[in-house]
This record gives sequence, structure tokens and C-alpha cells, in this order.
Amino acid sequence: MLKQSFIIKEYDWKVDIYYYIKCYHINEILTKLRSMGCTQNILEDAYKNMSACKLNTGFTYSNGDNKHSLIIISSTSEPAQFMNSLFHESYHLIKHIEERFSINPFSEEVAYLAGTIAQLMYPKAKKFLCKCYCK
Repeated sequence: MLKQSFIIKEYDWKVDIYYYIKCYHINEILTKLRSMGCTQNILEDAYKNMSACKLNTGFTYSNGDNKHSLIIISSTSEPAQFMNSLFHESYHLIKHIEERFSINPFSEEVAYLAGTIAQLMYPKAKKFLCKCYCK
């Protein structure tokens, strides 16, 4: 598992990402979700998702009041699937920020937000975009 944390400065929004998680990371992730104020229902859903130990899954949880998100991306079967999961989960993050700040979903502002998130993820995510890390 590889961890990354960053702040989206324009929104003072903290993001923690756990890349390439496996089943044995469940307790650490559940502890992190609890510390963020995650509800029991969401904790149960996250547990079910992770304990299935499937490739190519993930989830995103955000606490809009605290402006804090956690993105989980499981192990993937190939680089293209990693990219799929990365885009999928970052889309949820964008929607959470969009909702919290009432950003027009068709605006340039949200397009710039997407680009900012991609740039901030890149230093860690690039490690999983080649064939050698996807086994």
C-alpha cells in the first residue's frame, strides 16, 4: 500500500489516498474512516467492499464539514484498470467538493479542480501506470 496526502489549497480541502490496498489493510482504513467521522452504515459498506478482496475496486468518503476526503484504490489487474479506478474515485472527490461549495458542475472552475487533483495525485499514481506494478 502506498499513501499520499495533500491539500487542495483553493478549497482548504485535505485528501488522503491509499493506493493499491489489499485485504490486510482493512483495520487501518476503518480506523482512519472512524477518525474522519464516518457513519456506521458507510463503515459497514467499506468493510464489505474491502473484505471481498477483489481487484479493481475502490471507494471515496468525504466529510464536507471538515473538508477532508479519503480515497481507496485496491490492487488492480492492469494499468488501464488502475487509471479507470483513479478517474472513478477522483470523480467522487470532485463531486463532493462541488456539492460543498455549490460549484456549477459545467463550469471552468470544476474543470480546473479536476486538473488540480490530477496533478496532485500524479507523483504517487504514476507508479501504477506501468505494467510492472499491476501484478
